[in-house]
Amino acid sequence: MTFCIRCSAHTIQLSVFDGLITTNLKVILEKARKVVKKLRTPTVSNMLKKKFK
Repeated sequence: MTFCIRCSAHTIQLSVFDGLITTNLKVILEKARKVVKKLRTPTVSNMLKKKFK
């Protein structure tokens, strides 16, 4: 008999992902990820650092 024991963090991640699929939060999180990805580029990051020193 074989048992599969998952990592608790992975289990929580899967549960949250399943919950997001059925809500509008998924769309909001996708947009937020795109914004963060853009802000983390070296060009934009340097501009923000200079502006908020």
